[in-house]
Amino acid sequence: MTITPSWLTPGHGSWLPRDDAHRWLTFNLRAHHMQAQTVARRVEEAGKTWAELDELIAEHSLAERMIDVMFEAVLGYRVRRSGYIKRTAVTDQTATRDLAALANAGILSPHGNGRGRYYTAGPPLIEIQQRRRARRQLLHDPYPWIRVKLAEPVARP
Repeated sequence: MTITPSWLTPGHGSWLPRDDAHRWLTFNLRAHHMQAQTVARRVEEAGKTWAELDELIAEHSLAERMIDVMFEAVLGYRVRRSGYIKRTAVTDQTATRDLAALANAGILSPHGNGRGRYYTAGPPLIEIQQRRRARRQLLHDPYPWIRVKLAEPVARP
């Protein structure tokens, strides 16, 4: 006889075919629904962020190729010259010049020197980040009752 791990069963330590799988299915449907909402929110936020970055590019008369590193910085990632070169296929000199232009405009904040140099979001990008977070709506729970239901003991026949 094999014993099924409790995390594979709908609410208790062993699976019995006569048991109702409704809770397990509802739990999974809720998880998928919440994940779909999260993905949809991320896509919407990315679109709005991208539009704000486009405005920033136009305002400072920067090259369109710079928007990718600006987006990375808004998301909280460190930007390095080597990564910028790989993404945009520009020369070393162009990459250095582009990143310096972003730093001089205050869009990126430089850290370190030489090969260890990296850039993070500057004040304009931090503002975009804060606006994005301030606009964020809470996810809608399609099954608000499920948490209470899952905590209830399972009636055994």
